Amino acid sequence: MLALKSNPYYDTPLSLVLLPTGPGEAKAISTPSTIAVEGGNWLPDGQRIVVWGSESGRPVRGYLYGLKAGSLRALTPPGFGAFGDRPISPDGKWIAMLDEHGKAVLFPVEGGSSRSLPGVTNGDSIGGWSGDARSIYTYRHWGPARVFRVNIATGARQLWKEITPDDPAGIFAIGPVLVTHDGRFYAYSYARYLSELFLVDGVK
Repeated sequence: MLALKSNPYYDTPLSLVLLPTGPGEAKAISTPSTIAVEGGNWLPDGQRIVVWGSESGRPVRGYLYGLKAGSLRALTPPGFGAFGDRPISPDGKWIAMLDEHGKAVLFPVEGGSSRSLPGVTNGDSIGGWSGDARSIYTYRHWGPARVFRVNIATGARQLWKEITPDDPAGIFAIGPVLVTHDGRFYAYSYARYLSELFLVDGVK
């Protein structure tokens, strides 16, 4: 399992660590000190990780890290960041990203030029891919969360599900919303803010 490690008491950079799902010890992923790490995503082969970070104050970009070689190399141009919480396609060929202009694009893992990702509007976030890697699930954080299945080739949008907690009182944001590749299951979190109104009598 991949996790971000930080020290809450000191102003130290974040780092990525591999956590065992069973007995074992955590293993740190070595990255150059010049790169400020912000996160990472596994590629489906389980041998490579896309590390998100920035170098010397430059915009965020993606780096490809190989577990066997322990090497890190730049993958995307500066200014290209992950689009949502599940940006990598299940076939490992594409990464859904936001380019330097905030436009949604697909970037090839094996190198090359990005291509447009139609059907995605401002404010959308990605919550998963379909198993055939032909569609993504998008949503907006402000509830109720309307989740759409978007064809990455044509941009056709189809409402997949509308998510509202059983008790909507005080809900002001929903997300992330994560959808399994087969579309059978989903998970989500939400933020709730509750307050009380008091009436005071006899104040002079």
